[in-house]
Amino acid sequence: MLGHAFGVALNAQAAASRILFSMGRDRLIPGLFGKVHPKYKTPYAASIMFGTVTFLIALMIKIESLATLVNFGAMSSFLLLNFATFWYFFIKKGKRAGGDFFGYFVLPLVGFAIIAYVWYGFDPATKIVGSIWAVLGIIYGAIKSKGYREVPEALMRLEI
Repeated sequence: MLGHAFGVALNAQAAASRILFSMGRDRLIPGLFGKVHPKYKTPYAASIMFGTVTFLIALMIKIESLATLVNFGAMSSFLLLNFATFWYFFIKKGKRAGGDFFGYFVLPLVGFAIIAYVWYGFDPATKIVGSIWAVLGIIYGAIKSKGYREVPEALMRLEI
């Protein structure tokens, strides 16, 4: 069991540090995170930072509380994803014919309802801490994009 937990943690560490690396490289967060080790070609700054923060969090927060916060973040993201799918394709693009109605109206609505039901079950403390974290992210995004008037270059390259 411990071996499995270690393997999962190692993969999560690698994935998260590479996400931080990409965001640092694209200047969405401080550029320090976008540094690559000259010899090993790995995102060493992001790996060290993420490992340090993870270690400190593990010392201060019970695993159950941390898991609940992670689940809150994931469920909140999926709520927004279902809403965005509905809004972009069904409302903005007007995709309503044939299977589009099912794919861009029915499925996002059902997904939103199921996830909202799960989200509603989170305890109040989780909702408060998670909401504070989200507000801090929104404030950071507003500062970084000058009030959301500038689109970061990395996001302009996305093809939708």
